[in-house]
Amino acid sequence: MGVMLDAAYQPGFCGDIRYLAHLFRLFPIQGKQRCSQIAPEEQIVGGSPAANCQYPSIVHLIFDTAQGGFACGGTLLDNYHVLTAAHCFNPGTRSISVNIGTNNNDQRGRYVMTATKWKVHSQYSSKPMRNDIAMIRLPKPVPFGNCVTAAALPAPGEKFDRKRCIAAGWGKTGSPEEQIVGGSPAANCQYPSIVHLIFDTAQGGFACGGTLLDNQHVLTAAHCFNPGTRSISVNIGTNNNDQRGRYVMTATKWKVHSQYSSKPMRNDIAMIRLPKPVPFGNCVTAAALPAPGEKFDRKRCIAAGWGKTGFTSPSSSKLMHVAMPVVDHSVCKKRMSYASLTDQHICGGDFNYGGASTCMGDSGGPFYCPSRTGNMVVAGITSFGYDCAIDAAIFTSVSYFRNWISTTLRSL
Repeated sequence: MGVMLDAAYQPGFCGDIRYLAHLFRLFPIQGKQRCSQIAPEEQIVGGSPAANCQYPSIVHLIFDTAQGGFACGGTLLDNYHVLTAAHCFNPGTRSISVNIGTNNNDQRGRYVMTATKWKVHSQYSSKPMRNDIAMIRLPKPVPFGNCVTAAALPAPGEKFDRKRCIAAGWGKTGSPEEQIVGGSPAANCQYPSIVHLIFDTAQGGFACGGTLLDNQHVLTAAHCFNPGTRSISVNIGTNNNDQRGRYVMTATKWKVHSQYSSKPMRNDIAMIRLPKPVPFGNCVTAAALPAPGEKFDRKRCIAAGWGKTGFTSPSSSKLMHVAMPVVDHSVCKKRMSYASLTDQHICGGDFNYGGASTCMGDSGGPFYCPSRTGNMVVAGITSFGYDCAIDAAIFTSVSYFRNWISTTLRSL
């Protein structure tokens, strides 16, 4: 899970600044240029998470386009300008959300701004890759401090052959323990409504995620069940599925939507009844539900689960989470016409290979989105995708099934 930066701009703290000078003429400097000084490190990206405020010039960018949202990184050059890659833009780019002063792209930074002015190199080419540089102008100056400041620039024409440098970003590290298709480990008790499910069947056991709706009901996906399901082990109140949670129960009562279909995927929703009420606390509580029919297009949401970190990778024992945008429904239906999507589906992530996504083992888990009132609700149930991060991830819309949920809560 998470947004990959494999092909996106990642600042390298080690270039030629002739084009930067040209851009500064287009976007005259009006603010401070206090620069960060970065000491050589023992590890590069792929080694370990950066310390808080270790790279105060890096920013996280979400590009809002007609095709949905996707992420890149960028570097503050002064308190008005961000350097990034030309290939992060496309002709449909409408605006850019700039998250400044945080190491965690799932959290709001010290400053969040929406930029609508930028300059892409006029001679940018993707094949072959040439002049892959662009600059963004912030709508107002960002205040500098310990965790937010500008990067220093090299001398014109300066070379860095054989120098040991540092790349930083929120992209894929290749380590299953660091991400689920681009994500990162969740903090302990960060998602107190998520539960881990092991389905005991005639064919063996397999895992899904689920969401507590109250202290006796769990929402999950219909496709997690098969006719041979005998019981379900429900592990509650832990981020590590290798460990016993605060509460472990064996459920034998459930309800799968009567019109569930896998081809095409329809009505992929089910509910489990726990044998006894689970006590609520800081690490165990119910998720809030969206309003009936509520839409989440273009909202920035969070998927969480213990699924695979890639199509050929093992499942994660740690709970992982990733922020991803909701793609406009009309765009997703057109792009993924083979999936026969309807209003009962939510499309999350992007259409870039290896981008933010869910994978096997995440099924049935929650997709949290900000509601109209601003609080986080369980907007979706992880349903399906194609080979993990090859296309957007598809979630069952909880708001679409509010009537079914209400009826089943009363009857199960």
